[in-house]
Amino acid sequence: MGLRAQDNVLQRSGNAGTEQGGRNYDQGHAPLPQALIPLPLHPGRLAARGYNQSVEIARVVGPVLGLPVDVACCRRVLATPPQAGLDERTRRRNIRGAFAALTLFHWRQVAILDDVLATGSTVNELTWVLRRVGVRLVEVWAVVRTSHGDP
Repeated sequence: MGLRAQDNVLQRSGNAGTEQGGRNYDQGHAPLPQALIPLPLHPGRLAARGYNQSVEIARVVGPVLGLPVDVACCRRVLATPPQAGLDERTRRRNIRGAFAALTLFHWRQVAILDDVLATGSTVNELTWVLRRVGVRLVEVWAVVRTSHGDP
């Protein structure tokens, strides 16, 4: 299955916060993850916005790649201020403890899907939570990668 259009949109990284660029999965590269996990929004922010942009992106990308989209395995438990405009250190502090994952987690290799990746603080925090429940490999897929520290 050729995914060249998606390769131009999604960037895949093997570790949160590092950029490796899009890949073609039909040309011998690393296998796809077992599931896509859209970055969760806090219920209050979701209610105010009316949608989670990462979920909407995953609903398109998941079926194209034949991957399940798991919106129930993780949740945002803290309502944090938006990360935009914060420096890297403040972002890390702001997001600490913001996520929780199911304790009976059956995925071992996942991709967190985010719309915008800046410093990686948010996906690093979710990665830490996922690894604590047994996920061995966490990839980060983002539609946009900003310059380091840009909102």
